[in-house]
Amino acid sequence: MSENLTTPFETAIQALFSSGNSIQKKAWDRFCSMGLPKNRDEMFQYVRLRDLYNRSFLPFSCAEPPKEPLPGLVFVNGVYRKEFSTFPEGVIALPLTEAMTTYSTFLQNRLETLLEEEKDPFALLNLALFSEGLFLYIPPKKVLEAPLSLFYYMDPSESQVAAFPRVHLFVGKEASVTLECSMAGSMNNSWQNSVLDLVLDEQSQCTLQFTSHEIPSSWHLEAIRASLKRNSSLKTVSANRGGATSRQDYHVQLVGEGAEASLFGVWHLTEKSHHHVHVLMEHKAPYSRSNQTFKGALTGTSRSSFEGKIYVHREAQKTEAYQLNSNLLLDRKASANSKPNLEIFADDVKASHGATVGQLDPDSLFYLKTRGIPESQAKRMLVEGFLLEIFDHFSSPHFKQKAYDNFFRPA
Repeated sequence: MSENLTTPFETAIQALFSSGNSIQKKAWDRFCSMGLPKNRDEMFQYVRLRDLYNRSFLPFSCAEPPKEPLPGLVFVNGVYRKEFSTFPEGVIALPLTEAMTTYSTFLQNRLETLLEEEKDPFALLNLALFSEGLFLYIPPKKVLEAPLSLFYYMDPSESQVAAFPRVHLFVGKEASVTLECSMAGSMNNSWQNSVLDLVLDEQSQCTLQFTSHEIPSSWHLEAIRASLKRNSSLKTVSANRGGATSRQDYHVQLVGEGAEASLFGVWHLTEKSHHHVHVLMEHKAPYSRSNQTFKGALTGTSRSSFEGKIYVHREAQKTEAYQLNSNLLLDRKASANSKPNLEIFADDVKASHGATVGQLDPDSLFYLKTRGIPESQAKRMLVEGFLLEIFDHFSSPHFKQKAYDNFFRPA
């Protein structure tokens, strides 16, 4: 960050920073050294950063949760509130500052690793500015049959709030968990900059499910970091309606032999909404597998981008890796940018990548209209048919229905 503060955004985040702990101070120093991203940076080429940098944000407040309790793990204005949270017996869910003492050994090591490897300035900013995060630990061989719910609640009575939710999830050996993440309340011209970090031990399984509702004035930046050990499995599914701008940044490392990761995402953008996805999938061990499938439908003057890289290290022989981004443009002024790519240094690999950008098939539309279906309904049916493939990957029926109802509600 520049020494001479030139934008309201820079002034606001400088005011938000306090000395914090040693890790937070290191994160702040590294963020300042790296500086705010610019549009010439490949990762942020299509993100309208100028709009963000012209905004000013206030510190979080200790707002109360909604009158009706949220059944799960609860963040309020970016702060984990244990007193408002519920979770099953046998699961450990602690404020991050408390866990830094109780589980200091591997949590401290993990934070140091993330600090050293992090390339996204906004993820560093989250580490520097978060007030209270969540440490979530699933003990070895603990299999949770019912999903855990995680709510990011923003007080609708406040506006221009900066929130920095931070979650560290450790899944023990042969354990299994499904985590359902959703927004609650209203962001009201605010900015949420969240980080969700995962470490999966050997033969463990984790499913992450995300849904968000469209708030035209809001910014939502989300970083997902994951490290997978031998024969562990990660699956993520997200449904996004956009906002002023939303962005998901994935960095998944398959560090153990036989590790597997599947990322699925879908977005339906309207009016001036923006949504951007950046993925780095690193294969570091033999017999690892990955799959990425992302789909988007865009109307109005909305805009999306997808940049995905599969990086196969020399030692990751017998890797299988696949990547696909497909987009449907429903208005002439909508725009979708796609850049899938591969970097492979092993010589025994199965890998493919692809991207498509197109419009509704006129023959299919004509066929439906000849069957007496009004044109608006026929278009809706074709769009749903295009996107529903991703919804089939939601593992819990109630969350799938929640995501569907939010996703396909009338614009």
